[in-house]
Amino acid sequence: MNICLISREYPPETGWGGIGTYTHSLAHGLAENGQGVYVLSYATGEEPVYKDGKVTVHRVKPKGMRGMWRLNSFFPVSPVLYSRRIAARLAELVSTCKIDIVETPEWQAEIFWYLFKKINTGSTAVSYS
Repeated sequence: MNICLISREYPPETGWGGIGTYTHSLAHGLAENGQGVYVLSYATGEEPVYKDGKVTVHRVKPKGMRGMWRLNSFFPVSPVLYSRRIAARLAELVSTCKIDIVETPEWQAEIFWYLFKKINTGSTAVSYS
């Protein structure tokens, strides 16, 4: 079974608190149990893909969109841009790595854009509970 964990925090680069610790422990526990584990997490610089033991980590950074800065006075744009990038990377992983389960905290709605697209297109590739 292939599992994707999405978390803005994942040590050591972005392991700032409980969510990062939880994601790291869960990822390594699942990997030691024989599952294929992929983590999508925030990138502070480049967007590397690397192995952390048996866990494959994909670092993702929000990329700006032309004119989006104008919306900052109405709502925070950075989480939306990050959610869009997560959605694109998750869609790639679902198709290339045959992801069976996606787990993510509700903090900053990282999965929002992916779910929004799936609901509006009427297609689902991943089961959520």
